[in-house]
Amino acid sequence: MKQTDNFKFDEANVMNELVYRNLSEDAKRQICAWKYGGEYDLYNLPAYEEMQVRQIGFMNPQREKKLLWFLG
Repeated sequence: MKQTDNFKFDEANVMNELVYRNLSEDAKRQICAWKYGGEYDLYNLPAYEEMQVRQIGFMNPQREKKLLWFLG
């Protein structure tokens, strides 16, 4: 396992290596834009700007310090 800050969502990932890192602002925007349909729509996040204003989820500065994101 290693830490990296240069992960891009559009890169091919090697699944046998687990990577942890802090989320970039671009990654947060991408995650907020993910939309699920049907019974999974409860997982849809508010817009990036709304999360920023309300400081919820990974946009909460206190919570963000404690979160690790694992990407494989």
